[in-house]
Amino acid sequence: NPDEWMKLMLKREGDAYGALQFLAAQPFVESNRIGLIGWSLGGGVVLLATRSGEWARLNGTGSASFRAAVAFYPALCNDDEQAPGWSNETPLLLLQGASDTWTQAAPCQRFVENAVARGARINMQIYPGAYHAFDLPNTPLQLLPVQTRPGTLPYVGSDPAARRDALERVPAFLARYLAD
Repeated sequence: NPDEWMKLMLKREGDAYGALQFLAAQPFVESNRIGLIGWSLGGGVVLLATRSGEWARLNGTGSASFRAAVAFYPALCNDDEQAPGWSNETPLLLLQGASDTWTQAAPCQRFVENAVARGARINMQIYPGAYHAFDLPNTPLQLLPVQTRPGTLPYVGSDPAARRDALERVPAFLARYLAD
């Protein structure tokens, strides 16, 4: 049920902000250097949590917010599944497999291009030949036995070149935005 699924995603967005508030209150955490990262459904939560105005809408102004974010093959990466005019201010790195059959690259790329045209801060990397969960280690390509939308075949599998790149790209991106 799409409505139940969206309720779950919005609940997880609240969880992300709860974690942010908890971390920001810790004496050993620099509250202006907190990032957000998510995979698949969690990547969709990243898109929800980093959209323009979301922090102030949910939490008021003047408190800690995410300084950078990373989304691996995110759900909701589609103009049809986001609010019209979606944009963000939080620097976002989005990593997507070109052969992903679950969270497909083409609608995600259109979404990103449209958002960037509106001023969104997104760096997108599409990995040729990579499927969903390309960053898993040593996982042969396989069809998962899970229920998805009709017509969607959830193939997952490692892509060593994409994995290697992501393991270098993500820390470099986060260091650029979370360092002083």
